[in-house]
Amino acid sequence: FFFEPMVSYIDFDWAAAPCNSIWTVAAVGGAYLLVVGTLDALKPSWQLERLQTVHNLILSFGSLIMFVGTTIELLRRTSREGPAWIVCEDPTTEPKGPLFFWSYMYFL
Repeated sequence: FFFEPMVSYIDFDWAAAPCNSIWTVAAVGGAYLLVVGTLDALKPSWQLERLQTVHNLILSFGSLIMFVGTTIELLRRTSREGPAWIVCEDPTTEPKGPLFFWSYMYFL
């Protein structure tokens, strides 16, 4: 199952997450440029204002969820480790756990 490594965000491991490589970013970026270039050349005359509104509301709601999740995990980790880690994290910190889950969600 594609999202099985992400069943629990508490045990999240960036290395085991799908779409975690730089090649994914490059492929998606290239596909985006291709689609935008193709659509720009076609210039459809569709009126998409309502669809854009719904799309923006969905993205805003998703951003709100990620913001709240990130804030909660920042507060939890700060209560455990103190505030210094926010500006100077230990370089040996492994990208695992809930806070890295939320950074992965932003990455996607």
